[in-house]
Amino acid sequence: MGKLDGAVKLIFRSPVPSDPSFFVKLLELCIDSRAEKQGRLIHKDVFLNGFQSSVTLNAKLIIFYGKIGDMGYARKVFDKMPERSIVSWTALLSGYSQNGLFKDALMIFQNMHHSGVKGNQFTYGSVLRACTKLMCLRSGKQIQGCLQKRRFVGDLFVQSALVDLHSKCGDIKDASCLFEMMSERDLVCWNAMIGGYSSQGFSNDALRTFRSMLRGG
Repeated sequence: MGKLDGAVKLIFRSPVPSDPSFFVKLLELCIDSRAEKQGRLIHKDVFLNGFQSSVTLNAKLIIFYGKIGDMGYARKVFDKMPERSIVSWTALLSGYSQNGLFKDALMIFQNMHHSGVKGNQFTYGSVLRACTKLMCLRSGKQIQGCLQKRRFVGDLFVQSALVDLHSKCGDIKDASCLFEMMSERDLVCWNAMIGGYSSQGFSNDALRTFRSMLRGG
């Protein structure tokens, strides 16, 4: 944190950098260390020096505010952006989801979809997690339908989110089918499948899956 403080102080004593990438790197440090005070100071300096139109910089600011739990400010940054990228949409959506504002995350996805912006694997993974938390299988299946047309339908992050959605919402048959079709599995996916079997009363299947996980799949 000391190095970060020094870097922030240096901004106010030095000529203004002509490249916004300098501020991007500082914000990344603030995100990693959840340095709220320093991040807000950097945001202020970004505005004062005319870099507020940078798409990349604004996306980092949204991620920063999401990380410290200030989704009100994250939304302000997003709403003032003259141009938005898929990264900025996903940053806002993920921020809402990570802070427990799952309905807002779903609404952002719908707005993004209506705006004609195509999501990436992180967008879909995050919105599927929100559907899972809301126990909203219907919305999740609609999103799954959109995924069939995308090149990252086989992405591990997305597949794990789909297994988690179906298993936690009680659709154990589809969860099992998705799970068996996966060529690669992570711990989230294994736990989702085991938990799904267990919660639906399929204790033998839960035990079988657990043993398979211990054997390495």
